Amino acid sequence: MTLFRHILFGAVALVGVATPALADTRAYNVGANATREIAITATDDFYMKVVGGENTDLDFRLVSPTGQTVCDDDDTTSWTECEVSVARPGIYRLYIENVDGESNAATLTLR
Repeated sequence: MTLFRHILFGAVALVGVATPALADTRAYNVGANATREIAITATDDFYMKVVGGENTDLDFRLVSPTGQTVCDDDDTTSWTECEVSVARPGIYRLYIENVDGESNAATLTLR
């Protein structure tokens, strides 16, 4: 079961996601030159993939409940993926930074 809760703070949005047993995909908008924050509550290892629009540049950083960066992607593409080993269950923070001057849709898949 997946629980979504949206709390908006200007350019940053927090979204609570319980890690699903099967793949779960959600779409988000990331404003021009803005950062979107998504909270992922994880109790088990999970796979994460994020894909943005073509010809754009999105940067990604996933931070563990202890504050360690466990996945980081700051190349010039608009997608990333990583396998996450959950050492400590809790809330992981995914930061999606749009470094382009136009709004961008991003699709997050968890499984």
